[in-house]
Order: sequence, then C-alpha cells, then structure tokens
Amino acid sequence: MATLAGKVVVVTGAASGIGRATAVLLAERSALLSLSDVNEAALATVKSELEKSTNAKVFTSAFDVRNQEATHAWIRDTVAHYGQPIYGAANVAGVVGPSLAMEKGTIRNITDQEFDWVSDINMKGVLNCLRAELPHMQEGKDGRNGGSIVNVASLAGLLGVPYDVPGIIDTPQVVGIEEKLGEASATLFGGVAPGPLARRGDASEVAEAIVFLLSPQSSFINGVALPIEGGWSCSV
Repeated sequence: MATLAGKVVVVTGAASGIGRATAVLLAERSALLSLSDVNEAALATVKSELEKSTNAKVFTSAFDVRNQEATHAWIRDTVAHYGQPIYGAANVAGVVGPSLAMEKGTIRNITDQEFDWVSDINMKGVLNCLRAELPHMQEGKDGRNGGSIVNVASLAGLLGVPYDVPGIIDTPQVVGIEEKLGEASATLFGGVAPGPLARRGDASEVAEAIVFLLSPQSSFINGVALPIEGGWSCSV
C-alpha cells in the first residue's frame, strides 16, 4: 500500500459519493487534504469525521466548480496553507440531470437548461480545475516524483449509454483533454469511468482506483481512461 504522507492532494466533490470515499482513503494514506464541494454543511461534516477518525490534516473550501475565480482561489489558498506544491488532484465533482432516469433521459426529452447545467459542471468544471491545478503541481521527471491528476467521467461516453445524453457528449471531451495533456505535460494524467456490474459498484471501489492513479505506484500510467464497470464492456 503506497503512502502519500506529506503530499498535498486536492479533491472536488468531496462531500459525498466517490469524492468522499476518495477523501477517506487518502486520509488513511496520510495525505495532506484539500477538499471542496458545493455543499458547505456536508463538507464540514466530512472534515470533522476525517480529523477525528484518522487525525488527517484537512483544508476545505465550499464553492461551485463552474466558478473559475473560486476554483483558482481554492488552489492558491491550498498551496499557501500547506506551503508546498500540489502532488495530486482528483477532479470528482459531477452531476446527473434530474430527467436522466433509465426511460426518460433521451435526446428527445432533455431540455437545453438541463443539458447546459450538466455539461457546465461535468466538463467546464473539470477544465476550470485543470487550469487552476496545473501551475501549482509538483514537477517531476520521466513520470517520477511529479504530480498526478485524475478526472472522473461517465462510462456513457466510452460505451454509449442511451439514457445519458450529456455523459455521452461530455466524457469523450474530458478523456480527450487528459490524453492531450498527457502528451504535453510532465504531470501524469488519468481518468476513471465508473459503471455497473451484475451488482452496483461501491464508491470505495472507484476510490481505490483513483488513489492508485494518484500514487507513485502508477508512475508509468499516463493519458488513459480506466473503465471501472465490472465487465460491462464485455457484454456490450
């Protein structure tokens, strides 16, 4: 089990779901955490729980990742708070539109407002985070000792899920961004795309993959999308 002791790792969407599970696992690996979420109360609860259960150092900021200025301010404040560059970033914040039930979220039914809302968070939010994080990432050489960034996207864009129209459109763009950044940057880039098995996946199972990609153990992995889908792609 790789330790992240003394390394600054930032996580968006950290108040619930995959983001929270990632924060918990990073705390157990002794990372210096900076957590963000739009839900200030839930974020405060996560901070309190982690500090009590793991003695983790946790810095938090509540904001919407669609807000570019707030995103940049969070990263600057994180670096100032810990006095060192960022080692890892998990851009987890994302949403599913209210009409995207299995029989409702078709191209015919989704509204412009819902599509824009989902895309602004899931795609533009990731872009805002990347622009804020990259100037403050720990530099390395040949994939060693440098920072890592993991973006979480939807499996819909890799396999084509008929009821997740924004996911089908957003995910290839997020994956494309990380592939091109992987070519041009000393920072390692990875993405995870969660999806179903014959059972529902657990947030902690996705978090394990995220933390692996953030750790030194993944030093030769760059610019790829890792589907975490319990073999769904085998049956498509």
